[in-house]
Parts: sequence; structure tokens; C-alpha cells
Amino acid sequence: MTHNYSKWFSIVAIILLFGMGCSSKTGANNSTPDTTKTDTFKGAIAKMKFGSKIFLTEENVSIEFSKVTNDSRCPKGGECIHQGNVSVELTLEKKGEFVKKLTLSDLEQESTQEIGHVIIKLKSVSPYPEVNKKVEVQDYVIVLEKSKKINQGNQ
Repeated sequence: MTHNYSKWFSIVAIILLFGMGCSSKTGANNSTPDTTKTDTFKGAIAKMKFGSKIFLTEENVSIEFSKVTNDSRCPKGGECIHQGNVSVELTLEKKGEFVKKLTLSDLEQESTQEIGHVIIKLKSVSPYPEVNKKVEVQDYVIVLEKSKKINQGNQ
């Protein structure tokens, strides 16, 4: 009788240990992106994947790459009458609360926006479209450049 209890105990212990090991592996390999993670804008250049957030310490706001509003760039291998352009939407939040949305474009006159005492410029958007190849929204990556706004009154 004692032999049967120890056998069952051993089997139950092995099943529990195996089950714990599997559940922790499943959590570690979860393919769902962590949308709560926010990187800090380090230096003057930041590279952002679609849906990611970056924290702008100078103005205490987070910037999310939230939308590709337009991508009419002439695709590689295509023949176009005009070059086209791309524009993206950034969502600003302060302490988790919505502040405003900004739109930046690769057109020079629409490539910058002011956020308090900081100027954000859209440097690039990739991937560049190609003929017969659809770009999925999650594949977009933008490069932003920040600079300090020059106070014209103190010169």
C-alpha cells in the first residue's frame, strides 16, 4: 500500500512540475506585443515601429506611432506621374491621458511639429512601397529627429 501512494505521489509531482514549466514557457514566448512598454527618446534620433511608444522627457509626454494616414509614394518598379508622399499620425499622452494627435509627412513643409520646447521631424518612413507587394501596417518603421526649439525672443 505504501508503495502505491509513493508511486501516485511521484506521478502527481511530475505532472505538476511539468505543467508549471509549460505555463511559464508559454508566457515567455507570448507573441502579443507589450503595448505598455515605452522607450525613452535617447539622443537626437529615434526609430519607431508601428504601434510603439517613446517617452519625450523634455516635455514629459509619450509619443505613439499610431497610424499611417497616407502612403501614395510611387512604388519601386512603377511609373508614376508624380512622386507621391507618406504621412503618419503620432498620438501624444501625458500620464496616460490623451493630449493630442500630430500628423507628419515626408513633404518638407509638413515634416515637423512642435511639442512644447522641442521640434520633432519625420526623417524617414520604411519600407518603401514596391510594385505588386502590399505593405502591412505593422511593417512600417519611422525615424524621428528631435531638436530644441530656438527661442527667438532671447537672441
